[in-house]
Amino acid sequence: MGHIYKFSYDDRNDAIQSLANYYLVESNYFKSKIKEIFLYIQYLKDEGLYEELTSNGMMQVNIAFNLNPNFQEKNDSKLRISYYHRCLTDGTKEWFKKGLLNNLEGIKCFINKILELKPETRSLKLDIDRIIRKSKNKAFDEEKVELDGICGFYRYQDAIHSNYGLPEIFQDVGLYESLETYLFPVLKLTTVKFYVEREMNECNSIVSKYWEALYLTQDEEEELESGLNVGRGKTIPFENIEWIKP
Repeated sequence: MGHIYKFSYDDRNDAIQSLANYYLVESNYFKSKIKEIFLYIQYLKDEGLYEELTSNGMMQVNIAFNLNPNFQEKNDSKLRISYYHRCLTDGTKEWFKKGLLNNLEGIKCFINKILELKPETRSLKLDIDRIIRKSKNKAFDEEKVELDGICGFYRYQDAIHSNYGLPEIFQDVGLYESLETYLFPVLKLTTVKFYVEREMNECNSIVSKYWEALYLTQDEEEELESGLNVGRGKTIPFENIEWIKP
């Protein structure tokens, strides 16, 4: 197996270390250059060049040369990117023993879990087939709905400030408030950190996201991103879960 470039954004220092490792430089040296890189990013934005040079990769090439003139991505490499998912659980990692599921499978699994955990929720008549049909009808492309999920955030900070708890579909079928009453006393809002592996052709996008997040949060940590379709319809294996925090 070739080299793996790892990206993680537990906090600002974690993101800086991820980028320093990618560029093959020491983190202290990276930190000494970061203001210079921010000035370059600001220049591109002021000149209206940022979007173009980000999308074609030239911004990343120039940053890499500034940090490490000898930088070159290693052959046969892959990306390992950590993301953060927010949901209701019992607070244990074993809640995800089947892995992190796509939207439809996740809804089915969640309903079965809560029926087992709180049998009195059967009075709500949680019709799985009806809820799944509603979820499919709501999807932008019904034929591709199986490719949705699991949702994740680039930054831990964005995950913990999201409003995610119960799946949104329960709001659409009029059961959200009733389920809250049953479940909030026994389940906990939980953040799950997990990783996915990607091919190197996605590296430009990931590096750009990290630089943009660092640039935009120079003075304070603020919410930047809504959730992304990280799972792309595939189950994230249990082994890919790094930690959970209720």
